[in-house]
Amino acid sequence: MKSFKNCLSFLLVFLVSFMFLSCQDEEESRPDSLSVVVANDFETSFGTEVDLDGSMTSDATGAPISYSWEPVSFPGSQFAPSVLDESNSPIAKFTPMEVGEFVFRLTATTEFESQSATIRVLVDAEIVELRGVINGENLTLGRTTPEGMPDYRVMNVVSFRESQITVLPGVEIEMTEGSGFNVEANSFLNMEGTEEEPILVYGAENTKGFWSSIRWASGSSNNKMIHVHLSDGGRNRNNDRGMITFANNGSLHMEDCRLSNSRNAALEIGIVTSRSGLDITHLNNDYKDNERAVFATAANFHFLDGGSDYSGNELNYIDSQLKQGTVPSGDQAWQKLNVPYQAGSIAVDGVLVIEAGAEIHMNNNSDIRVANGTLRVEGSEDDPVIIRAIDEGARKWRGIYITSSGNNAISHAELRETGSSALTSGASRAAVFVRNGNLSIDNILFADGDGYAYATWGAAPLIEVGENIRVENMALGETNMED
Repeated sequence: MKSFKNCLSFLLVFLVSFMFLSCQDEEESRPDSLSVVVANDFETSFGTEVDLDGSMTSDATGAPISYSWEPVSFPGSQFAPSVLDESNSPIAKFTPMEVGEFVFRLTATTEFESQSATIRVLVDAEIVELRGVINGENLTLGRTTPEGMPDYRVMNVVSFRESQITVLPGVEIEMTEGSGFNVEANSFLNMEGTEEEPILVYGAENTKGFWSSIRWASGSSNNKMIHVHLSDGGRNRNNDRGMITFANNGSLHMEDCRLSNSRNAALEIGIVTSRSGLDITHLNNDYKDNERAVFATAANFHFLDGGSDYSGNELNYIDSQLKQGTVPSGDQAWQKLNVPYQAGSIAVDGVLVIEAGAEIHMNNNSDIRVANGTLRVEGSEDDPVIIRAIDEGARKWRGIYITSSGNNAISHAELRETGSSALTSGASRAAVFVRNGNLSIDNILFADGDGYAYATWGAAPLIEVGENIRVENMALGETNMED
């Protein structure tokens, strides 16, 4: 029995020794074979995508390797995961959105072992200066500095000539005194921000008229301003009197923009010099704390949309500077705005529709003349069109004169303070006078005028009179027309 126990003990010792030697042999056959190699430390600029390169990492035995990049230290209190892409690859992509020192660690792992190495990236920011003529360039302007700092500084009036310029969301552009942009023909300027990351364009000083304007002479459909905040412009520049201005054939899609603190006007359309061939889409823009929201002649009122906010400025009306305007050929509509239009005399050569709720204030002794076109005033019971004198209560504008047979109609409207003088030589004063033309009217209030509510040349029956015609304080009564 004792002999059996001795044999058993010997056998156990032998087995343990064998297993130990076998493991030792196995470890000796698998020496440390993984080598992690990263690129040298380097410097880069804010917002510039760079490679974190660990592609020289290898395993001597050819074992498969998995990779993991992670930040070790960084400026600020948090590291945004979105700035590090492909972090499980030998080469990760890093786009720095802070300034300072970043340290990253690459951990490489095989079935048998893990090793790591670090790389240091020093990030600096640069404010890029723009000046002079930018000719024949295709440029994308992205962020170059952290939020709250300008990415670009415009040093004078910069002209884009045969160039394609795209500005990315979140970019900030600082305008020096008297500076501006010219978007010349055969170029485009595309500025598309987002609600979360609008593009900011502002003066180096928060002063009305500190810089001049962005002037659009290009007819490109790529000219866009979407979610752009502009402020501090509007200094007189040649024939420009606004922060956004146009030359002939200028084109712009302008949507969800905020325009503030402008001298003259935030938007100017053909005030000093008339403009032709314009193509403007204007949607849901907000005007605040400007001298006025918009300078525009009556020929350009149709570009303005009812979804924008034109209130909250020093002068709360659409200002034509009381210049005579001709509504050109083609169909046009004047929408209801949250401020009135202010106009001088208007000649209607096309088809002009004045939509429900629109309010127009006419200059002293001015009139609306329809000779070659068609006028359709289309108010509603709840939202009539109102046309009256600038000076409320004063009988200071002449009225509407129609010599066109173009299916003219006035419905659901208020015509006030007319009759400052006759609309044509030898005619009676009237709020509406028709000669050799036609007109249908219904649901109208004629009030506070020196003359008839409506009249015709020689009392001819040229006006089709519908229901609900009301006359209040008209000096000559309702009409001179014979029954």
